[in-house]
Amino acid sequence: MSTYRDGAYQREIFVGTNNHVVCLDRQTGELRWQTELPSSTFASTLVTLLLDDERIYAAGGRGVGCVAKGDGQLIWHTPIRKLQPPVAMALDHVPPEGQLIVAGAGMVFSLVAEDGTLSWQNDLPGMGYFPLSLRVPGALSAQPRSYYVSSGKSTVLKVVEEEHDE
Repeated sequence: MSTYRDGAYQREIFVGTNNHVVCLDRQTGELRWQTELPSSTFASTLVTLLLDDERIYAAGGRGVGCVAKGDGQLIWHTPIRKLQPPVAMALDHVPPEGQLIVAGAGMVFSLVAEDGTLSWQNDLPGMGYFPLSLRVPGALSAQPRSYYVSSGKSTVLKVVEEEHDE
């Protein structure tokens, strides 16, 4: 069964993995399109996705990109060498061209949502380079949660992605 949103049925599933954004048919699982994100911009097996009406914002290690929801065409990509996963994102439509806030490993970046231009960055001095939580009132957000699992012999960082509409 497809979901009903804004007068139209949504028949897609979007997957972010290993420097790719993939669109699948929700009913059949059939591949609709697949976009490889530039390896010069992305270096991450974990790709966080944030869905907007016509665009998908993707972020991972070393970069952020934007693809068209309909056909997967890469609209823009911006390298951010200091960006490390897990990455959280928030999209605020209020500024004239929109503001995409991206955060990962103790750093926060602001980009122009329309074209990916980096507006500012804050390294959160003195707080370390740890996974973080990002919330922007009134914005659409994608927030991976991380937790540690230990077997007694080794400890592994697990990441679970959740999406919120604030």
